[in-house]
Amino acid sequence: MEFINMRVLSNPHSIPVAQAAISNIAELCGISRKDISKLEIALEEAMSNIITFGFPDKKDSYFNVSVDISEMDFKIIIHDQGKPYDFENVDDDVSSSAGIKLMRGLTDGLVFKNLGEKGREQHLIKHLTALPEYTRRPPEEEVCDLENLEFDIHPLRKSEAIEVSQCVYDEFGYTYPSELVYYPEQYYDACQKNDYFSLVATAPNGEIAGHLALMFSPHFPGIAEMGIGVVKKKFRNYSLMSRLTNEIIKIAENDFKLNALTAQPVVYHPYTQKICNKTSFTACGFVLHYVNYNMANTFDDVGDGVNVAVAFRIFNNKLNDIYVPEEAKEMVSTIISLSGLERKLLDGMAPAEGSLSEVITDINQRLKIGKVFIEHAGSDIHSALKTSLLATKREKCAVVELFINLSDACAPFAYEAAKDFDYFCTGLLPCSQNGDYLTMQCLLGGIVDYDTLRTIEPFTTLLQHIRGLDPNEG
Repeated sequence: MEFINMRVLSNPHSIPVAQAAISNIAELCGISRKDISKLEIALEEAMSNIITFGFPDKKDSYFNVSVDISEMDFKIIIHDQGKPYDFENVDDDVSSSAGIKLMRGLTDGLVFKNLGEKGREQHLIKHLTALPEYTRRPPEEEVCDLENLEFDIHPLRKSEAIEVSQCVYDEFGYTYPSELVYYPEQYYDACQKNDYFSLVATAPNGEIAGHLALMFSPHFPGIAEMGIGVVKKKFRNYSLMSRLTNEIIKIAENDFKLNALTAQPVVYHPYTQKICNKTSFTACGFVLHYVNYNMANTFDDVGDGVNVAVAFRIFNNKLNDIYVPEEAKEMVSTIISLSGLERKLLDGMAPAEGSLSEVITDINQRLKIGKVFIEHAGSDIHSALKTSLLATKREKCAVVELFINLSDACAPFAYEAAKDFDYFCTGLLPCSQNGDYLTMQCLLGGIVDYDTLRTIEPFTTLLQHIRGLDPNEG
């Protein structure tokens, strides 16, 4: 949702004007004064670079500064069509590189986009973390007429959004990772924009009995994650989650025309893994220490550091070439064999001398999880990975996920560089329109106790591969 779009003069006097306007909006969105100050400094740095290097001889030129809120991201978007320059090192000026590092340190995400003839964009991202107040509801009464109860399964209606939020809260408290679901109006708006697709099951009296959603990521077009699954306790004897799962799979394949659908079954009990096997999802990876506190209030023995598996179901399978590190080929081949993916595994190559990497770093402030996306590995990949890891450490992240695009011939080079920073391979995320991604993790807050994970086949076999790649298990 775009809140403001300002056309500003390429002049230093425009900077405080833009800062004041954006600060007012940030305050309305519940961003703290401290974080607003950080955004103001980052905005000043970005605008100063455009004024100085984008329009060095054209002081009467204009560029745009806008604010957009997508899901839980507050984004300042700066768009200009000035003189092309290297964001990371303008005119070989060392201070500009320091400025970029400063901007990364002051934001939760920094994205540079070259748009060709349309110019370029800089995105300064801040995660929204303020949550509304809810009071846990009293225990629900049991449903008496167990045999004749019928449910209506349909897309989320606006009037039902608040009850979905309450269902998630009653099950998980405020610990569910997809925090947008706690904002009923914003969650419904996100569904209208196809950032999410929300499916509910209602009892005959209209009461929400269960919920399941598709969650779309801009990083992985063509696939969606199936999640935010919850069934009220009093309705758990009706196979509602299975019915919601079957329905949402049809919608993902036929309505959204996705290449694949992913799911994240937990590994503190095997129930959701069994659902994956039953619905033709294939094990493809793990996210270890995903949440650093007890995410599921229903289960008392979860402990700290919830671990989840990753599974996927293919809808559109076509032959692709992927460049796989030698060390990970056995694991990747296992996933390909289990799923029937059509892939040709190739050896990679070293990047050209002086080539630049395409790396994006995103940080979930609330969960303290960092995500790093390598679309292309250049000869500077070591320094790029070091910078991203420092950013996650500065924000006290305990877990960093790394995604390496295997359609890049230099992907194996990136893999070896990542190992130098204690990343280890955790699986494969296939079928994005951008390519298949090798997944890795760096656990800044501890090690994995694999013996406590409860898995069934084929998750057990895949976990053995991953355990063999974990340097802490050597």
